[in-house]
Amino acid sequence: MAGVASRAISADPSRAPRYGGVPIFDAIPPSPGPVWINYIECPLDANDLLDCYFPWVNQDRGVTEGVIIPDVKFRLIGPRSDTGKGRLEYFRDGYWGSVCSSRMGTSEASLFCHILGFTYGGHILVNKTNNGRSDLGPVLLDGIECPWNSEDLDQCSERLWAFKDFRYMCSSLHAYTVELGCRSDPFPDYEIQLFRGNSKHEGQLFIKYDDSWSPVYYDQGFSIKKLNVVCKQLGYRHGGEMHTKQFVYENGQRKWLILECNGKEQNVGHCNTVRHIDYHYSDNAVFIKFYETSDPELQMTVSLESDGKVIVHRQGETWKICAYDLVWDDVAATTVCRMMSNSNGTAIHLPYELSSYNDPEMENSIQILYCPEGASHLGDCFYGRDSDTRDMWLGPWGPGYCANDKYEVLRAGV
Repeated sequence: MAGVASRAISADPSRAPRYGGVPIFDAIPPSPGPVWINYIECPLDANDLLDCYFPWVNQDRGVTEGVIIPDVKFRLIGPRSDTGKGRLEYFRDGYWGSVCSSRMGTSEASLFCHILGFTYGGHILVNKTNNGRSDLGPVLLDGIECPWNSEDLDQCSERLWAFKDFRYMCSSLHAYTVELGCRSDPFPDYEIQLFRGNSKHEGQLFIKYDDSWSPVYYDQGFSIKKLNVVCKQLGYRHGGEMHTKQFVYENGQRKWLILECNGKEQNVGHCNTVRHIDYHYSDNAVFIKFYETSDPELQMTVSLESDGKVIVHRQGETWKICAYDLVWDDVAATTVCRMMSNSNGTAIHLPYELSSYNDPEMENSIQILYCPEGASHLGDCFYGRDSDTRDMWLGPWGPGYCANDKYEVLRAGV
């Protein structure tokens, strides 16, 4: 159809495009007059609309005046929208479109709910039925990050550059179109504890859920950002690390908890998902250690190589940081720069030069790193090991491979 249209609209047939065109999906903005064609099918060799099949319709949209800009630029679509549940749409540039939920969490959901008049916050819901739909408007809002308790969209910021490569998640397929669930009551309060550690700062993570203590399940979806939420709730001041190992209690434990947070929540009750699952094995328990002032992580220093590659110095050894796309961002780069008495930093991803003298799998590598906004020292950040590796049961301080999903070995730089 795009090729037919590109040839049909040419004023001079001899100068019509030879190679056709590429269709671009967009919503039809409100405008005066009806829609006359809402379906069209053209053969591959068509040169004119007369070669195509389409029924004429008169789909009067009833828009005979200029566009009325709504006072509230968000709305919910669905049978339960009046109760705060439905698909979220955003008004911009004269028409309504979709909102992409990729990388969003409770802080962003609660802002949307507040704007819509729901005062108790909300959650991002999962609705896979939107995937592949062609009747939804284009994505008009994505890639935003909102502080906790935001009340206006102006308080949010665009996510930092490292996340922009992942905007294919927000394509017209609508796999991540926001389904919003606004709460009718306050967020719940959950007790959390670290059990059987060597000090009060470490141990296996348990949450009191439905009046019983349940272990938190470690899987590939257990983001390092959850540590920041647990840290804040327990009142610790610095960063920490996590790894997985065998459950410290009896192997017959069947009820585990799935925990999904994006790092800005103030406690576990604010997280987007806290729910039970049945799990019959005992080797996926979450173990956490939060750093104390005397720990070596609070004494770390950093330096830069000539190309900007970050070198971390810890206990007489040097470490390089894996530059995974969603791990090494401008916040982490700024943390490194502040340790060197500079202001802000910009993250760069540097290729690793392989040779017969080095093996990236045997080098000291920080595989997973998350620095919360405002961190000024790497000791205030959180560390983990890639859950895809065979050594995920080890702590974060050890040799490790740094390949991304494209099998590129990248190092972090500023």
